[in-house]
Amino acid sequence: MTKPQVRVLIVEDDLVDRMACRRALAQDPDYEFVLFEAETGCQGLQLAHAQKPDCVLLDYHLPDLNGLEFLAELRNDLGEIPVPVMMLTGADNASVAVEAMKRGAQDYLVKDVNRQYLELLPAVIQRVLREQRTLMEKKQAEQELKDLSDRLLHILASTPAVHYACRIDGEHFVPTYASPNLKGIWGYDLKEYLGNAEWWWPGIHPEGRDSVVGALRAATMAIDRSHYAHEYRFRHKDGAYRWLHDELQIIRDQAGQPLEIVGSWLDITERKQMEHQLRDLAAHLQAVREEEKTSIAREIHDDLGGTLTALKMEAYWLADELPANQEAAAFLERIKLMAQLIDDATNVTRRIITGLRPSILDDLGLPAALEWQAGQFHKRTGIECRVNCVHAEGFENKPNDTQSINLFRIFQETLTNASRHSGASKVEVEFRCNDDEIMLSVSDNGCGLPENHVVASTSYGLLGMTERVEQLGGTIKFNSLSGGGLSVTVRLPPAGNKKKGKS
Repeated sequence: MTKPQVRVLIVEDDLVDRMACRRALAQDPDYEFVLFEAETGCQGLQLAHAQKPDCVLLDYHLPDLNGLEFLAELRNDLGEIPVPVMMLTGADNASVAVEAMKRGAQDYLVKDVNRQYLELLPAVIQRVLREQRTLMEKKQAEQELKDLSDRLLHILASTPAVHYACRIDGEHFVPTYASPNLKGIWGYDLKEYLGNAEWWWPGIHPEGRDSVVGALRAATMAIDRSHYAHEYRFRHKDGAYRWLHDELQIIRDQAGQPLEIVGSWLDITERKQMEHQLRDLAAHLQAVREEEKTSIAREIHDDLGGTLTALKMEAYWLADELPANQEAAAFLERIKLMAQLIDDATNVTRRIITGLRPSILDDLGLPAALEWQAGQFHKRTGIECRVNCVHAEGFENKPNDTQSINLFRIFQETLTNASRHSGASKVEVEFRCNDDEIMLSVSDNGCGLPENHVVASTSYGLLGMTERVEQLGGTIKFNSLSGGGLSVTVRLPPAGNKKKGKS
């Protein structure tokens, strides 16, 4: 196996000492030492700049320079010695070696009369190189930390957020600091802000004021809470309400009592408008996709389904026309196989059509489609699935086509989650319609969600259900049941009474 190379420059005017070093390093079992040799200090400096060695072995007494002068000449423009230097001195020059280390030498060895230092030479070089690597890594880490700190300072200087601080005085929040961009972003002067405990909460939109103020006060009084974030509408100086993202840290004393809050306000009005536009676009795309699926299912049913039926009829006609003798037996067997393949293709076609747009949803309505899907789910997985549909007497405002297909897709997704992730053995479904709401609840007895679970950006199933419900102006809740399992509850306003969705 190839040994790692170490490039060593030996600056030594004594030929015998150079040969001894060469022999000692050549015997090392772990490293291959590639040597460059110089008899004078000037030659050594030239080789150090030209060959870029990993380490320099430097004799203190040279014909033209001493060791301290060599170290001074070796420094670069930044005043640093770019390569680790190990000083070789006589037994009477230990103080000189110490001075050399103060001037930048990495280590030193005393050249004893019996040349025992040669036995230590490979190990000392390896130690010096390790120390040099550690030093370089430390410098690199310090430089990266400095670069990061500089970048953070630039980011804070250019941020569009208003940074602020407030002293907590009982139930009041007394402003003590705001960044100078408060006036440029929100129109308020620092004079009317600082020290005014009545400045913040009256500016919150009346529809969300009580919940925002109450949530912040509850967060400050909860000893285990140090972070708070909320999105709400706040009044600009010109009187218009704009959306902001308020994120803060709660500073407490050793007893956990709140002392101060520091945070930032970020204007997110454009983001909220864009989210609204994206929801509308997503709803439109969802409707177009369902319409396209319906169209494709219809074309498959009418064209491909009819063709397969005709093929099977032709196969039966051909079988009837063949004589019942030994010569036609092979053809009859082929026709029988052909008929079986046509049946298989017909079943696949039906399954594709059902996946694209269940015909039972259009023919018999959502409750029947839910019961049919539950039965299919039980056949496929063996998991018990019971559906309970409750209709208010005299209720005529049934789910429209958009609500029906979206609730059906949500139901399919909950069944998929129950079979793939929860380990459930039973699923309970309740569907209820009345004049106030349309409600679909799906519960299983599986493992449920972890405590304090937050829907991740990669939880496409849960996010997809949430987006469908928001587009319909409803609400959706994911709750872990006390005895184990998960409950997904969707509530929609009756058709024609769309409200703002929440989740």
